[in-house]
Amino acid sequence: MSHDFLQEISEHFAHSKHEVIFFELGKRTNLLLTSFISNSTRGQPHGGIKLRSYSSVRELVQDGIKLSQSNSVKSALADLWIGGGKGIIPEPLDRKHLNPDFRQELCFDYGDFLSGLNGCFVGSADAGLNNYDINRIHSRTRYITGMTEDIGGLGNPAVTIAKGQAIISELLDIGVGSVYATDCSQKRVDDLKDLFSEKAEGRLEIMKVPFGDNKILSRKCHIFSPCAIGNLITKDTIPLIQSRIICGLAYNQLGGGISSKLLRKEGITFVSDDIIANRMGLVHDYIEAQGRLANDPIIEKHFSRDWEYSIFAVTKKILQKAKDDDVDLEQAAKLIADQSRITKHPLWFNRTELIVKSLIENDWHKNKDFWRKRSNFPGARNV
Repeated sequence: MSHDFLQEISEHFAHSKHEVIFFELGKRTNLLLTSFISNSTRGQPHGGIKLRSYSSVRELVQDGIKLSQSNSVKSALADLWIGGGKGIIPEPLDRKHLNPDFRQELCFDYGDFLSGLNGCFVGSADAGLNNYDINRIHSRTRYITGMTEDIGGLGNPAVTIAKGQAIISELLDIGVGSVYATDCSQKRVDDLKDLFSEKAEGRLEIMKVPFGDNKILSRKCHIFSPCAIGNLITKDTIPLIQSRIICGLAYNQLGGGISSKLLRKEGITFVSDDIIANRMGLVHDYIEAQGRLANDPIIEKHFSRDWEYSIFAVTKKILQKAKDDDVDLEQAAKLIADQSRITKHPLWFNRTELIVKSLIENDWHKNKDFWRKRSNFPGARNV
């Protein structure tokens, strides 16, 4: 712990068995910049950088710890040689982040922050940031993935997005009676209608649903796939749900203390949102530094049925573990991942630990880093 006023956070941090949390104030924007590292045994921690509002620092810390731990589990279940990390930037109360000039400075600040951490965390785009923001961050650091394709990156996790569109197309191909798709953007609704107009033949219904309108949940369907907002499945919405399977990409779908174990008792199979269904963002960012391939076999094997670490195989294993041990899916996933999480990277298992130790010994928390003071540019605040 570098500062006494962080004592309360330190106590929560120790309880969670987290490795390290970094905080810094942006020299241009004065925004809080954070990085969470839960486990680096399997290698260099990776994770998305989220820009969103928080009601308190406590909420931010709890979210950062949970998400970085989730990435640690995901990397182990996906057989990736990386650790679990997460970056968070809390939105300014005055919403200055919507101003283009301020947003650019925000990206520069976070890029400098990553450079100052000397590679103990590699970030990527998450909620609130786009790939052009990532390009700006990249202009100040090399410890970032998800740049646009024109400068050598992979852009958005296009494989995951394409698979989602392919699933709609496949369902229509095999003669499914009806598919419902919703969005709160009329433009995206219109785009989807155009995309599937010939194949749909009246079986695909796409509609604009106002934010917060949950009546759509009462539609009868086999699979309910929430892919946007979280906290959607609560004690108030469960009675509306007509599906027997819930599997989507939205983060934190379960709200109000609801667990997958409780849903199972209601006859609903819930496939864990972040740990199982949403792994491909992490795979996408991990593979970017290894070069680009069309129909990349390393990416495609995650969608196979015969590879032991594929989404299909791991999902079956977790569902069975949850049933056998009478636990919720998140607990089952962690139990399965526990052994892999402590498997050391064959070459770099202690690299991040050495970098963190070096940052502390060389007074990172006193505004120094590997090669310079972090405030040697015009307009920087010397603190």
